[in-house]
Amino acid sequence: MGADEQRSGKLETIESDLKRPASEIFASYICKPGERMLRKADPEHWKKRLLQMKVNGKAAFLWSKLARPNIRLMPSAAMETDTTPPRTSKFGGLPDLPKGAMWPTWTYIKSPPPMRAPSVGFIGKLLGRKPGPPPPPPRPSEPQIRPLSFLAQINLADVAKFGLDVPLPEAGLLLFFYDMEMLDCGLTDAETTGARVIFVPDGTETERLASSPIALLKTRSFAFEPGEVLPHLEYVAECIPAYSQGDFEDALEVVDETVFAGGHVFGGWPNPIQTMMELECELYANGLDASPQGYKDAEERGLNKKAPNWRYLLRLESNGIPEWDWGDWAEICFFCRKEDIAAQRFDRCCVIEQMS
Repeated sequence: MGADEQRSGKLETIESDLKRPASEIFASYICKPGERMLRKADPEHWKKRLLQMKVNGKAAFLWSKLARPNIRLMPSAAMETDTTPPRTSKFGGLPDLPKGAMWPTWTYIKSPPPMRAPSVGFIGKLLGRKPGPPPPPPRPSEPQIRPLSFLAQINLADVAKFGLDVPLPEAGLLLFFYDMEMLDCGLTDAETTGARVIFVPDGTETERLASSPIALLKTRSFAFEPGEVLPHLEYVAECIPAYSQGDFEDALEVVDETVFAGGHVFGGWPNPIQTMMELECELYANGLDASPQGYKDAEERGLNKKAPNWRYLLRLESNGIPEWDWGDWAEICFFCRKEDIAAQRFDRCCVIEQMS
């Protein structure tokens, strides 16, 4: 293919793709700048690459069918002041908010300390003493209204030049905000979650506030680099019925890290450090904690079947950007359901923070 050509095809479910040969799905055509593309990955390329890495033939066939396109965000050097033109894709600086909009905040409520059962101690037990009445419950802490740090602004017209496999708008802005001190997880449309995603439709009048209620992060514009990526095997094992542990037994030992997403990424697949993040999103959407009991309840309720509806939207990692001080090799990941992407309801995202 030429330098400006991309793989593309119809949007299909994973199950449909697995039943059809690649020749029926994929075609090559020119990517015209400024026009949105629904781009799919090239499974034949991935199958050959996995076989060269000595992955089991059946595993290579199944795994390659799950490849997705993504776009790496390659940041430039930091600027001390934000002199970028309006609607620039960037990290940090001042966001282009809708005119008249307030800076995003959230309500932080400190969790009360755990209550301890009354005790008489070892000596008291020997003397036959009985524990007194339980202490009164602690008074709830006062809610705090906290401003959120502005992390990133994505101009979807820039994304449209390369395309992804989800029906994003052809233009408009996505603004990502997060509390970098509390490192919260949960649904971004909940008042008590320390993150917000704002979609600014194309044609909306915007402005940059003269000042911000929180220290600004240094401004970095970035370039877009289209690529492709495979899902982690935890997702394959959990969500793909054709998975067999025997076929994938040695896969992780022979593949290198380049098959998974790294750096700052828009779209594609996540690279989970602890657990399958799509399932964690589904837990939060159903009022469950990401705890052993929460995952047990989710399995009993069949929530793992809904996990694939969550699509990877944005990954930002702290490594290499000093002011993103949320831990060594830590990352902030934003997800959104496919139906919410289609409806442009990006306010219904889910944010997850993970550390290595």
